[in-house]
Amino acid sequence: MFTKKYLTLIVGKHTLIAIGMVILSLVVIIFLAKEIIKVSDSISNNKRIEASLLERTAHIGKIKYEANLINNNETIISNAFIPSDNIADFISKLESLSLKNSVTQVFRFDSPKETTMVSLFPINTISYNNSISATLPNLIKYMKDFENMHYFTKINGLTITSQTPSGINDASTILLQSILYTKATQ
Repeated sequence: MFTKKYLTLIVGKHTLIAIGMVILSLVVIIFLAKEIIKVSDSISNNKRIEASLLERTAHIGKIKYEANLINNNETIISNAFIPSDNIADFISKLESLSLKNSVTQVFRFDSPKETTMVSLFPINTISYNNSISATLPNLIKYMKDFENMHYFTKINGLTITSQTPSGINDASTILLQSILYTKATQ
């Protein structure tokens, strides 16, 4: 019954089955490992994409916020450029500053000149001189209020002359050489 040949055949058969199962297991493990790597790569790629989308969403939100700021300020900026053929409002503001700060002033405006500045609309410049008689404290108040006006103006020069030995603390004459930036009109 149990002969050596039969025993060798049974052991060989079981050994071949065991070796076959080990090989089958290795093939399944290798296949599953490749699939796990693919799924892992897909997950990490999806996380990178998600992070990128979150970052882009944050940038879009910031851009929308900044665009709203620009749109709101565009009107303010546009209104700061008065028409070059109607500077009466600007002169009126200068006169009200004069009254408010107890100074006297005389201004002289030149004709509008075209400028090469790049903007949404053509811009002219109007040079003007403003001769102010004031004490130093009143001049400082006047200049602070002048700075807060909602017009595009530039002071090119400031000359202070005093007629008294105490200098600029007493009544002095101040000459402002300035430029007013305006919308060009046809």
